[in-house]
Amino acid sequence: MIGSGLGLAVTCGSERLQSRRSARALREVSAVLLYLHPVSSNCHKVLMAFYERGVPFETEIVDMFDVEQNTAYRREINPIGKIPALRTDEGDVLPESTLIIEYAEQRFPDLPRLIPEDPHGALEARRWDRFVDLYLNATFSKILQDNLRPEGTQDSFGVAEARRRLGRSYAILDAHLADRQWLAGNAFTMADCAAAPSLHLGQRALSHEGFPNLQAYYERVCGRPTWQRVWNDNLPWREKVGVDLKAMRAAMGWDEATLAEDAESAPA
Repeated sequence: MIGSGLGLAVTCGSERLQSRRSARALREVSAVLLYLHPVSSNCHKVLMAFYERGVPFETEIVDMFDVEQNTAYRREINPIGKIPALRTDEGDVLPESTLIIEYAEQRFPDLPRLIPEDPHGALEARRWDRFVDLYLNATFSKILQDNLRPEGTQDSFGVAEARRRLGRSYAILDAHLADRQWLAGNAFTMADCAAAPSLHLGQRALSHEGFPNLQAYYERVCGRPTWQRVWNDNLPWREKVGVDLKAMRAAMGWDEATLAEDAESAPA
């Protein structure tokens, strides 16, 4: 087991079930177990999707900035070390936010859908989900995480290129949203759950100023109660980010000792 340092909560839809009776009733419908870190944008995406649909789930918090918990998570749950991850009914560990949402669509088919049943609508939802993850989320993460690197290891060229790519992605979305309410059309989908955290956090890397359709969409998607819940629930964790850069670097393997050890063991 990872240990008692990880918090466990039982959640269903818009209510947190705190009593033993409610928790027991929830387990009777086979709640899935979600491993997450409260400040991860990929975890925000899954949480918003689960709240939108009312998926029954339990959460186990993995503090990715804690060396011991991070190591235990890699050893016991997900060797690649990425979050979120989902423990399925079959006992398998499913990584990646999009796959987790897809699994929940199949596991709970009677709940409101975030991937349309018609093939074209499903393709559009997946298309824009991939666009957001690859060209917004990964790109702004490159920019913001550069600040966590040890002195002398920052990638100024990569950050500049990422900022240009983010601007181009904003322009594409701004044009795309000129005649539609949501990314895949008139229906709110998985793609919009991906966009909420990416646009909210992406502002720190590059402002939405000059992209009026994108800004209007951002206000719509981040005005939804489900996003407000996700964002407000992680406030205590957000206050910790950046307080101890040394500890965060160590947990991510970016401390000077680990980098030196990796350099020595690298093949010539």
